[in-house]
Amino acid sequence: NVKARQEEEEATRVAKIQAEEKAAAEKKLAEQQEAEERLALEQKAKDDAAKEAQLKAQQEEEEASRVAKIKAEEELRAQAQAKAEADQKELEEKAAKKEEE
Repeated sequence: NVKARQEEEEATRVAKIQAEEKAAAEKKLAEQQEAEERLALEQKAKDDAAKEAQLKAQQEEEEASRVAKIKAEEELRAQAQAKAEADQKELEEKAAKKEEE
């Protein structure tokens, strides 16, 4: 009877140790999964920030290009206007000289 009780106590002790080891292993696994999820979220945040910065840089570049194009067009118009005015003045001067003759 004593031997049976000792074996039962030993079996209970072993079962308790196994349960504690299982609980510790499950806790460690849960912590590892949590850490992996946190790392994945951090990486996604970094990737999203990089994409956002790239998009912003591209938009700024496109805007700068658009502004430069508009300025170039305005410069060409101003040059054409100045040439037209100079041509008109030259024509008027020639006409005035002809009238004098």
